[in-house]
Amino acid sequence: MQLTAYELALIAGGFALCGVFVGVLLTYRLALKLADHNALRAGGANLRAAFAPTLAHLNIARSHSSTHEAPNIDQYLVDVLPHHAAAVEEYRFFVAFRERAAYQQAWEEYRQAAMGGKFVAEFVGHEDPFLSLEQKIHGVLRFAKT
Repeated sequence: MQLTAYELALIAGGFALCGVFVGVLLTYRLALKLADHNALRAGGANLRAAFAPTLAHLNIARSHSSTHEAPNIDQYLVDVLPHHAAAVEEYRFFVAFRERAAYQQAWEEYRQAAMGGKFVAEFVGHEDPFLSLEQKIHGVLRFAKT
């Protein structure tokens, strides 16, 4: 079978169009994946940024050798709790469905420790109450993927 130049051009053009179509689909899928990844990273950064001042405040309070002029951790935790709750809810969208129960549990453990000026009372008997609270914060932050 002999192909004319016109038929050969049509076949080559068809393969070229198929290649363009495949390239467009791959580019589109990669762009969507990149956008999702960037949104996940930005959400994780926002969650970590919400808790960073609290971690710094705990480090400052830990370094005081006496209660004189030591930061009031109980009041600070009560004051920042709404900000933390907003950040946790904002990030919930990015948590995988199978991990949402663990995410909620980690948040509840931190929230209960931080609520109502219970910091000292809740952690009496612990070797380092600041470390306990930091572990609860890191329990929430472990879901913030980078």
